[in-house]
Amino acid sequence: DLVLRARSVAYPEGAFIINHTASYRPQTYVAKEVISSGQLGKIRHITATMNGGLMWLFDDKKNESWTSKTPWQKGEEESATVSEDTKTPMNGNGYAWGQMAHILAWIYAVVGDNVAAPKKVFCTMTHAPNTGADISLAAVITCSDGITFSISGTALLPGSQYADPPIGKRINVE
Repeated sequence: DLVLRARSVAYPEGAFIINHTASYRPQTYVAKEVISSGQLGKIRHITATMNGGLMWLFDDKKNESWTSKTPWQKGEEESATVSEDTKTPMNGNGYAWGQMAHILAWIYAVVGDNVAAPKKVFCTMTHAPNTGADISLAAVITCSDGITFSISGTALLPGSQYADPPIGKRINVE
């Protein structure tokens, strides 16, 4: 039923679109089943985005475990790499490191062995002014089998349930 609906919506060749923010709910297993059955044909491109209102987390120096190198990273080169765009140290943690791993894990959980390992990756990021943690990214990934990904994410959406008082996630476009 999902495949038939996806094919009839706006894509003559079909598309399979699912909300990925709720990682392993029943829909995830349905998606994995449909993709592995071959009903959608060969996967050639994957587009994914994950966004949230997390500046309260990534731009506050008190949240050191989210904004600085973790113990396993500290054993590596101690000097931070400096981004040429922003001249901001890339600390090794932030939105790409801490959040985008979830969407990539979901993609590989759903597509399984239907997508090969990444061969080339291009990514650009912006960084939080107070901590240097990455807060937005856009990436293009090419796999060894020719499948491409475009992924993006940001911590810049409004809202914080931890503010006093809490700030809602409503966005007004005027």
